[in-house]
Amino acid sequence: MQPIQSSTKNVPELASRLSDSDWLNIDMPSLLGRDDAPAIVPQLAPQQLFLAMQRTGREECVDLMPMLSDEQWIKVVDYDGWRGEALVPSEVFAWLNLYQSQSPESMSVRYRQLDECYQIALLQGLIQTYDEAEIETLPEQVRDNLYALPCNTLFYLINTADQELHQHIQNLINSALAQDIAYAYSLFAYVQALPPNEQQAQASQFRRARLEEDGFVPFGQSIEALMPIAPVAGVAGGVDMEATGKAVVAKPGPESLLVKLQNRLLQEDEEALGRVQHGLMSLANSLCAAVAIEPDNVLGLKLILSHVQALVSLALEMRSQGDQNAALAILSAEHPKTLFRQGLGYVEVIRADVVHTLENLKGVDIEQFRRLWKTKKFAAQLNWIDEKLLEKIGFTSCEMLKSLFNRFPMRAEPGKERIKFVPIASRYDLETLRYQMNECLKSLRSLV
Repeated sequence: MQPIQSSTKNVPELASRLSDSDWLNIDMPSLLGRDDAPAIVPQLAPQQLFLAMQRTGREECVDLMPMLSDEQWIKVVDYDGWRGEALVPSEVFAWLNLYQSQSPESMSVRYRQLDECYQIALLQGLIQTYDEAEIETLPEQVRDNLYALPCNTLFYLINTADQELHQHIQNLINSALAQDIAYAYSLFAYVQALPPNEQQAQASQFRRARLEEDGFVPFGQSIEALMPIAPVAGVAGGVDMEATGKAVVAKPGPESLLVKLQNRLLQEDEEALGRVQHGLMSLANSLCAAVAIEPDNVLGLKLILSHVQALVSLALEMRSQGDQNAALAILSAEHPKTLFRQGLGYVEVIRADVVHTLENLKGVDIEQFRRLWKTKKFAAQLNWIDEKLLEKIGFTSCEMLKSLFNRFPMRAEPGKERIKFVPIASRYDLETLRYQMNECLKSLRSLV
């Protein structure tokens, strides 16, 4: 089958048309059913594709694996081959073995595309080589598990009780020996000679550098995204905190302003859409680093992304007063991180008003809470609210108040059976949140 050429600028449109809920969700069966899939797949963003692979399931990705670009393949290992700072060979070899099912040679080819430190670290501690003199000193049960190399003077032991991993390593060694015997012997030599953990540490450094390109920056840098930018006084979109009536802003439709703008860009400027989506994804990755969510945590990443999209949309609506043309100009000029922080800034105004109300309470040490709020210690803030206010305002009001001071603020959405909490994505959400906070604090004001 000859692939049909496809330009990079068509990728956002493809991702959208194959989407089942948003641009992040590629419909893998539909993608693989396309005649031009071999041309399209290498152009997809590595993380976007990986998340689709995770959702589809590893064993269902056999036909996809040969289509991956070198960068996409390395990112699969970066995302799924680690737990914290520890390399997990069983996960990497499980992906590699999908190539074995295509052709034995391709498994070795893909392995050699990894950094050399990756190649060595994945096998250190899992294979051990012996010469003829050394095997004479080994127990008989160990000698029975040795494999001979083609020279018949060197032997190796696969040192794992995991039978599946054992077979995957054996497949790799057979593939390497069949394709390039000199490479295979060199690999054995380096695995045996180099100090343990040194290669894994180097692989971790290379991985961290690549993840930082995606937005997974160090913790110290990532928390900057959670610092609110205060609304400028007198600028359209400010929140009147003195109002006491219920929100009068019309409830928006199911699509936020940001979603409407992305749909518009899909028709008018696909390259601009790609930049916006990349910026949103990079910001979500940065926030994942701030809250210690691993790159392979699909559900966690999508939850973070929903809050990113919501607060960016809030900032756009407040600054543009809902005008799409003005909002599109802002979106083109501002980085999503700035808009996200501005969205937090509008919520921070409500937080400040609530803290001011709490300061007037009798018998409550608000200084501790003020310090926690100023230093952004979110978990401690929620614990304080439970300990100090639960008995005074009741469970429901307490949960609503905690949703405001959550790391990612939300508002209550009453349901038939229970209250659920949704991100703050519009002026309606913001005004509703303000009204809910006034209602929660009514009982507390009676204590003043």
